[in-house]
Amino acid sequence: MKFAFEEFHLWYQLALSLMAAGKSARAVKVLKECIRLKPDDPTIPLLAVKLCIGPLHWCLERAMKFAFEEFHLWYQLALSLMAAGKSARAVKVLKECIRLKPDDPTIPLLAVKLCIGPLHWLDEGENFAKIVIDMGEKAAEFRAKGYLAIGLVYSLKATDASLRGKQEDYQRKALGAFQRAQSLSPTDHLAAFYLALQLAVSRQIPEALGYVRQALQLQGDDVHSLHLLALLLSAQKHYHDALNIIEMALSEYPENFNLLYTKVKLEAMCRGPEEALLTCKHMLQIWKSFYNLTNPR
Repeated sequence: MKFAFEEFHLWYQLALSLMAAGKSARAVKVLKECIRLKPDDPTIPLLAVKLCIGPLHWCLERAMKFAFEEFHLWYQLALSLMAAGKSARAVKVLKECIRLKPDDPTIPLLAVKLCIGPLHWLDEGENFAKIVIDMGEKAAEFRAKGYLAIGLVYSLKATDASLRGKQEDYQRKALGAFQRAQSLSPTDHLAAFYLALQLAVSRQIPEALGYVRQALQLQGDDVHSLHLLALLLSAQKHYHDALNIIEMALSEYPENFNLLYTKVKLEAMCRGPEEALLTCKHMLQIWKSFYNLTNPR
């Protein structure tokens, strides 16, 4: 460093080596210098945040010895474990939070999010969602989110099921849960979107179109609703209308690969392979720029 003080890559390699050696405090100081040298790179401050958050759960675990029944310590421990990517341990801690505060619907909903996300513990997720649903009126506006959560669990179980009968059973359960969520919270665009998505999976295209349009009335710039609308229009062979929707969505989300992939398919049908090939090349350029950003040399 004495001979190349302003060389970013040397500072960055030093930070990585300090992290590997478990010297987080020194690594954060070096990352500050990396941020000064390369202020437009978003990956460096995110790396520093991860280092800052990581040791927090160790401090909280030590504090538990002196305040074992303190809800807020348990809850902060769960959040810090989530931030550190320790989802399985976070779920165990959230179970204790539910024991200490059984009338709070937000805690089992947080546990559901972990179970159906990084962990894929669908049975556990179903149990947590049922806790919220069983609260009834006490859950207030979160009751709809409980039905939304259990609908997502059933939808994922349908995807995982190997037998057709099981798939159809879970799809029916998912559809019923999403319908209940939408009826309890008609102004929630996510409830309308997931109901539309489940109807689409069940091949009920006209009904799905109605609900996805309702979702877009509630949240007009939601990328998932816009994409679903385009897919439903293409299912009805309205390819040009679908392509118009995709292009409109890309004006808001120009680097969304799901939208770009669908655009390639629609362009090949509407405008020919040459136009689709240009979009493929554009996708490749985006990927290259992203790769270079996340892998500095």
